[in-house]
Amino acid sequence: MLMDGQNTVTSEDNLVADDNKGQNRVDNNSITWSASEFIDNTKNFSWYLVFLVTILVISSLVYIFTHSIFSSIVIFILGVSLLFMATRRPKEVSYGIDEQGILINNTDHPFSDFKSYTLESEGGLDHIFLVSVKRFSPDKTIYFESQDKDRIVSLLGQFLPLEPESNDPIERIMKRIGL
Repeated sequence: MLMDGQNTVTSEDNLVADDNKGQNRVDNNSITWSASEFIDNTKNFSWYLVFLVTILVISSLVYIFTHSIFSSIVIFILGVSLLFMATRRPKEVSYGIDEQGILINNTDHPFSDFKSYTLESEGGLDHIFLVSVKRFSPDKTIYFESQDKDRIVSLLGQFLPLEPESNDPIERIMKRIGL
C-alpha cells in the first residue's frame, strides 16, 4: 500500500524546482507528486516466524550437506538481515519529471542515465521501473496514484522508450513472499 499523504500532481508553466547542484530549473512541462518509496506489505507475526524457521532449516541443510559451519552461519546472518530489512517502513518521497530528467527527493537523474522504462502493477498499485544504463547503478522504481498514470506516462514517454513488463523469476519470488 502507498503511505498516507498528499499526492499532488501539478503541470504548471514555469515551475521552479531545486536540483542537486543548487541551481533552479524552469520548465514549461513538468509533473511533481509525492508517494511511498515502496509498497508496504504488512506482515503479521506468523510471517516472521515462518521466515525465521525457513532460515534455520536452510542453514541446517547447508551444514548437513557441506559440513561447513562458516557457510551455515553466513546464510543465517544474511537471512536475519533480510528479515530486519522486511520490517522497514516506507518513507514519503517527492518525485518530479521535467524536460531535463527525473527528480527523486531533489536528486536529479537525467534521462541519459536510463535506457527505458516499464509500466508495472503490483497489488493494484501502478509504478514505473526505470532501467539504468550503467551496469552497477541500481534501477529506480517510481510509485504513483492510478489517476496520475496518463499524465506521468505521456511525459516520460517523450524521453524514454517503453518496454514490456519483464518476467524475471527472482522478482516473482520476491513479490510472492512479500518482500
